[in-house]
Amino acid sequence: MENLNINYDKTVSNATVSMISAGAILVISVLIVLLVLVIKRWKGRFIPLALGVLSYVVFGFMFSQLLMSVLSLIPNVDQSFTYNTNAYVVIYNILLAAGFGIARWFTAKMMTDRYNRTGDVLMAGTGLAIGDTVITYALSMFTFFVYAQAISANGLEKFISDMFNSGMA
Repeated sequence: MENLNINYDKTVSNATVSMISAGAILVISVLIVLLVLVIKRWKGRFIPLALGVLSYVVFGFMFSQLLMSVLSLIPNVDQSFTYNTNAYVVIYNILLAAGFGIARWFTAKMMTDRYNRTGDVLMAGTGLAIGDTVITYALSMFTFFVYAQAISANGLEKFISDMFNSGMA
């Protein structure tokens, strides 16, 4: 293994893993309270929520993944993404933002004629937010949780050597 001047004695404490879990529980609790509040106070229905989640998954996530796959088929673009992950992240986020805008437009267009209550509009927006939260933030938080748990259990040196041996790095 090459020398990167890393202090391998530093590790992640168990409190960090617990705090990541507590953050996830807090996010889920706030989401449940928000849904109950919108359903009870503004008489929100479930279909706009499902429409918001579905439109985010189709137009936000799948749209950006499909276009990134098409872009990576171009040889020069694939080379630039291979050696510059920052460019990949920037282009992916631009495409994700464009897809999210399309998802919002599609959701508003579908709801115009059928759903006219305030709660329905709030539920559709909450559905878009749930899609964004699950796809973007929950996957990142899950990844950080796994990394923190692995470093806490085995130490940083073992974690890095396992990553290099498995081909993840």
